Amino acid sequence: MTERELELLGFEKTVIKDEESDNGYDFHFYVYNVTNGLTFVSNANDEADLDNFAIENWNVTIAETVPPIRFDGFGEVQSLINLLEKRKS
Repeated sequence: MTERELELLGFEKTVIKDEESDNGYDFHFYVYNVTNGLTFVSNANDEADLDNFAIENWNVTIAETVPPIRFDGFGEVQSLINLLEKRKS
């Protein structure tokens, strides 16, 4: 997905300045909080290949999902978010 698609889906951009990361450059990623305990996070822009972002569930540890479950298609992420938002009580 592109950054624009993530924004259309309601993801919020999180910018990490070099002063915070001390890695020599600023970078950013996107976050969508469905509910307490369920947050989707994109890969960082320095890891995204040609503006091809993917999302993962931030709250699941790597040990629980190997390989990690990733979504990278706009339509599938839109459907997933719509379904989860509809089921929130």
